[in-house]
Amino acid sequence: MADRQRYWKLEPDEVAGFTYNESKMLNWEIKCTKDDGVSFVGAFAYKHGIPVEYESIIGVGLYHNNIDDAQKNDIVRMLKKKYGGSIEDYSNRIIVHDAAIPYSGPEICELGRELESMIDGKSIISLEFEGLTQDEQDNSGLPATKLLPVTGVHSGA
Repeated sequence: MADRQRYWKLEPDEVAGFTYNESKMLNWEIKCTKDDGVSFVGAFAYKHGIPVEYESIIGVGLYHNNIDDAQKNDIVRMLKKKYGGSIEDYSNRIIVHDAAIPYSGPEICELGRELESMIDGKSIISLEFEGLTQDEQDNSGLPATKLLPVTGVHSGA
């Protein structure tokens, strides 16, 4: 059974300098919130696919709240242009199916900054890994102060 590590409340500038083993990343999420605290957009990806009903869809997902349609559509177009794939709308979230998923710190940072610019908000990022050794954690730049060990049964991958 492999250990999981979740790093949370990261800012884009922090993530830009991380040099972790990308193959051990399970998922990431960027939540970009406007000053009102109610309006936000989130981008995310799961290594083994985004669950939709009884399927797992590989791609970049998007969820939103109180974001006007023009901003939402601009973000979806940006994701498609940047990562390829096809757009699939599932009412409460949009998935860019078969998109080239970014996994590196600089790529995730860049996306967080783009979302900030597009909605005039602030991005907070979470990264989850499975099986990072202590040496990998220490040498990656990942901050121990923002580590949340994930307990329970894991895939062992």
